Amino acid sequence: MNKKVINVVIFDQEKRVPERRTIFDTLDALQEIVGGNIEAVSPRLFSKHGMHLYVHDEGKFTEGILSNLYIHELDDILYGNIVCSACDENGEEIGLTAEQVLQAITIFHQLKSDQVREADRVGRMTLDTLIDNDGISPFFNREMALYRALRCKR
Repeated sequence: MNKKVINVVIFDQEKRVPERRTIFDTLDALQEIVGGNIEAVSPRLFSKHGMHLYVHDEGKFTEGILSNLYIHELDDILYGNIVCSACDENGEEIGLTAEQVLQAITIFHQLKSDQVREADRVGRMTLDTLIDNDGISPFFNREMALYRALRCKR
């Protein structure tokens, strides 16, 4: 049996760098990448270029799966590995064109940059509010650890 292959971009939860990959066009291949059952998500940033995302359908609730990407339009965080692909007008998976691969990588980098800027803004705001007239708040160490963790996610 000859399996069809497609080009996708994978946003790995640990590498934090988008990567183009050629995979078999099967449910098993997608499930292996996301680590479980898949859910299709179509934020406008991607769908306006004919692309959609696949994520682990219970990623938020599964131990060991990390937050990966905040999508402002959905007001939601996508967890685990994310697969970006494309379908034709009939819903048939066709994978990404070379142009879509570049668009997906560019969008991913833009979203990550936005997240880092937001973490910096929140971190500065948190530091400003934690230091009061009497010195450092008792919550300072916990909040500082959170701030450092957000900054390290770049």
